[in-house]
Amino acid sequence: MKNALYDKKVFCLVSYSVKGWLVFLFFHSQIAFATLEQDVEKIMLLIEQQQSEQAYQFALANAFEHEGLIEFDYALGLAAQASRHFNQAVFAFERVVKSQPLRLLPRYALATSYFSAGNLVAAQLEFEQIKAVAEPKQFPNINNYLHAINKALNRSAAQWENLLDLGIGLDSNANSGIDDAVIFVPLLGQVSLFDSSQTLDDNFLQVQLQSNYIKPLNLNSHWYALGKIRYADYQDNPEMSRLFADFLTGYQRKINKNTFTINGFYRTMWLGSSWSTDNKYLDYYGLTAGVAHSLYKNSDYGLDLTYAQLDYEQKYLNRSQLLANLWYRTNFEIFSSKITLSLGQEAADRTQLKHLGRDFLGASYQISKQLNNDILLKGQLDYIYSDYQADHPLFAEQRVDSTFRASIDYQQYFAENWSWLVKAIYIDNQSELVIYDYQRTVISTAVRYQF
Repeated sequence: MKNALYDKKVFCLVSYSVKGWLVFLFFHSQIAFATLEQDVEKIMLLIEQQQSEQAYQFALANAFEHEGLIEFDYALGLAAQASRHFNQAVFAFERVVKSQPLRLLPRYALATSYFSAGNLVAAQLEFEQIKAVAEPKQFPNINNYLHAINKALNRSAAQWENLLDLGIGLDSNANSGIDDAVIFVPLLGQVSLFDSSQTLDDNFLQVQLQSNYIKPLNLNSHWYALGKIRYADYQDNPEMSRLFADFLTGYQRKINKNTFTINGFYRTMWLGSSWSTDNKYLDYYGLTAGVAHSLYKNSDYGLDLTYAQLDYEQKYLNRSQLLANLWYRTNFEIFSSKITLSLGQEAADRTQLKHLGRDFLGASYQISKQLNNDILLKGQLDYIYSDYQADHPLFAEQRVDSTFRASIDYQQYFAENWSWLVKAIYIDNQSELVIYDYQRTVISTAVRYQF
């Protein structure tokens, strides 16, 4: 009997305890739900007020208490996305989609976060799943995202780009000669110049073939190669015909806001209508290393350093070159510009010919504008001040040159892969030694096929 009464008392005590805990949990859950609702409302309000970073930090501060609850995870994801913490947004939206896979809005938010975080394959899969079931007007930007993804994924594969130009041109001073037939040389007096030293104007036919290759290694690095051959056939002065062959290969890597580049280049040049060894004029080759830093979304600046060698067929002209370029560039949708400041030195290989070496300063301004979908216009201005390193042996004074160069390019597409090109170049070289004074204008037009 006593045991029965004891058991009954224990049962009553346990019952009262369970009821107490149930009452406590009920009120606690009500309080927690009210707190969750208030926190979510505050996050959404901060986002609406464009205080996205504050919204994200507030969500993080309350994540321990609410993380895993659908409403909170969705708000956390929106705050992370708005404040550009895309990887954190992905984690939050993934939890929401896993709990409610049929809701399209969180899946769309997940897809856009994948896209912004650079996970293009995952973004493509999510967008395609949404597109298969959603109304066309429900998510109107899906096709734009898919187009951008396809374009980016195509860039991640190795790519070839080739072009062929065929054209004609007029050169007012093919040999960079001077207008005077007679000049004064201190050691020799009045000297009559050969025809080859005077201005020679001529028409030319030109052909150019160029091939580019890009091989991405990952999202932040790639290597590339370029080959180009250009031949200008001068009609009245075939000895002025010239062939250029350019080869370049390099590697580029992006780390945070910095882009590092290193490349090697080689250019060879022949003069004359035949390409024999005797007509070879110059080999120019070297290494360039550079770094660029992004300032804002549409601008960056950088520094390029070059060491090169100029090897002429006439060996006594050989020189080494050091060059530094500091530049600033801005890019917009239809407009871009670049300013470059240059500092360089060329040193003659033979010390007894030091007058061939020079120290030079330069400035350049480039601008391009897309006038419409079919027309691209480019312009460039260059100035170089050259101070040669010793007196010229014939003129018994030091050579100082100022070189101004202006060019304009016009390109108009008239069919798929086909465009029409017009190019004009003006060069004015003013020297303290009259034999190096010259002006030159080159105007050319060509048809280009890109493939």
